[in-house]
Amino acid sequence: MTFTKGVDILIKAFHKASRHYHDLKLIVVGEGEELDQYRSLIKNLGIESKVIVTGLVPEDALLYYTIRLQISLLILLLQALRRLALLYLKQ
Repeated sequence: MTFTKGVDILIKAFHKASRHYHDLKLIVVGEGEELDQYRSLIKNLGIESKVIVTGLVPEDALLYYTIRLQISLLILLLQALRRLALLYLKQ
C-alpha cells in the first residue's frame, strides 16, 4: 500500500461518512511502507473501532472479505488496468 493508491484519502472519506452512517466498517487489506502511517491516521481520527487493518492476507481470504463487503474498492485492479493502458499507449 502506498499513498499513491489513495488509501489515506479513503480513510479520511470513511471517517466523514462514518459520522453519518454509524454502522459502517472499513477493512484495509494489504501491506506496504505506509501501513504504520495508516494505522496512526486511523487512531488520530478516532475510528479504530470501525476500521480493521489486516495486513497481507492469502488470496482465499480476499474472497472471504470481498463476498461480505457491500462496497469494495479494488485498487489493485484499477492500477493493473492503468498499467495496461499505459503499455498500450507506448506501442
